[in-house]
Amino acid sequence: MIALTVGFLLSLATSGAPANGTTLPAESAPVMMDVSSPNSDASVLASLTQVSSTAPLLATDAAMIKPVIKPVKRQEPTIFFAPRSWFIMTAVQHSTATFDAWSTRYSITSGRGHELNPLMKPFAGSGAIYGMIQLAPLATDYLGRRLMNSKHPTLRKLWWLPQAAGSAGFMISGINNVRVGSR
Repeated sequence: MIALTVGFLLSLATSGAPANGTTLPAESAPVMMDVSSPNSDASVLASLTQVSSTAPLLATDAAMIKPVIKPVKRQEPTIFFAPRSWFIMTAVQHSTATFDAWSTRYSITSGRGHELNPLMKPFAGSGAIYGMIQLAPLATDYLGRRLMNSKHPTLRKLWWLPQAAGSAGFMISGINNVRVGSR
């Protein structure tokens, strides 16, 4: 488009110039309109703005245009926040995981217990067990949030199950560790 515009402007600029490069005197320059009168301006404007009698295909009367209203399908709202019950389940699960870590250290330092989980065994003798044991609750918190925001209604109702199962497992392990350590 730019090339066409530049070419058009160049052709307009060079159309009145002679081939040998000399300029024309001012008297011989063509005159577009020598007298400007209100009648001539109106006739020029009318000739430029005339609309053909056959309307283009896309032009229609405003009365013929009908608004198109499509029914909107109602979607279930997506939960972007976690309800209070999810926060409570998260706190319970992380607390039971901390209790399991404490009871594991208690049973190991008493000399009566040992860590059976091969993933936690390297951390069982140090305070790093408190941080490492929190990885499992983080994973189940994430899974619970995903289930809570699921599009499937049955999964939305079971969002609490991973956190509850993790809490129960940590509590059972912690109680067993305390029992073993206090014999």
